[in-house]
Amino acid sequence: MPMNISQLEYYVAAINEGSFARAGQKLHVTTQAISKSIRDLENEFNVSLMVRDGRGVKPTSLGLIVANQARIVLEECRNLKIGMAARKEIEELRNGLSIAVCTAECRGDLFPGRFFSSLKRDNPKLRLNISYGLNEGCFELVRSGSADMALVLGDPSDAEGIIARYIAAFEPRFAVSPNHSLARKGALRLSELEEATIALPLDIRCCLLQLKNYLVAGEVKVRFESVRLTSEAHESFLNRDGVIMVLNDDPSVLPGIDRTILSQAGKSRLRFPVHLCASMKTSQALYNGFYRIMRKEMAKQGYRSTI
Repeated sequence: MPMNISQLEYYVAAINEGSFARAGQKLHVTTQAISKSIRDLENEFNVSLMVRDGRGVKPTSLGLIVANQARIVLEECRNLKIGMAARKEIEELRNGLSIAVCTAECRGDLFPGRFFSSLKRDNPKLRLNISYGLNEGCFELVRSGSADMALVLGDPSDAEGIIARYIAAFEPRFAVSPNHSLARKGALRLSELEEATIALPLDIRCCLLQLKNYLVAGEVKVRFESVRLTSEAHESFLNRDGVIMVLNDDPSVLPGIDRTILSQAGKSRLRFPVHLCASMKTSQALYNGFYRIMRKEMAKQGYRSTI
């Protein structure tokens, strides 16, 4: 029987593990399959490749030479698979992609327009159609097939019919009136929210529990107030020294309202997980390709990879 890639894989695994049994467990095959494969390889080369060593096995001097060459061949095979998968991803991405992005009324978009402008400049052959909706609405767009994928806040692992992969940590900001005592700071620490009145994030409810836990952990006492999802209500709330958690500092945040947007300072910062979601029917090559592009762009733009 001619030599094949599986034989080399089994042989290298047996050397690495020092045991046929452990190699079989690692590769999810039987011990007998490992043993027969190596015996066939020895017959192919007409040399002894392994010897018993107590309860395990070890390579002969010739076996070491074969193992080193086998590792090179296996690495080349892996690179070939990765390369072909990448080419398939690129071809599928060129066909166009529709992405639904989480947005919140008055609070801005999870990824503002400038993010995707930069992404498109770096990937000129990528055709994107971006739409925006509330977190739950993004799931529905994916389920219905109206969007290929969605970028959402929180943990969507229990969302029916959806696959999700963590992509980055998102750090929200806080909006205040220019007359607020915090407005001069530019950035605020957790403790500086003490006794503040914060608008309930009704349009990004998935973040509410995490926001409350964050404040409790820091022993920061605040008041929450329900604010109607209108520009007038948000402006009135800010003028009463209210604080609004927003998604970014883009002009689309609280448009037409005189406000100051503060980033977070200090080691203890509020962060939310961001996931890339898709339908179970989505091409794996398409999903993996866009995931890699997003990760690269987010790293470039300073998003954190971990919470």
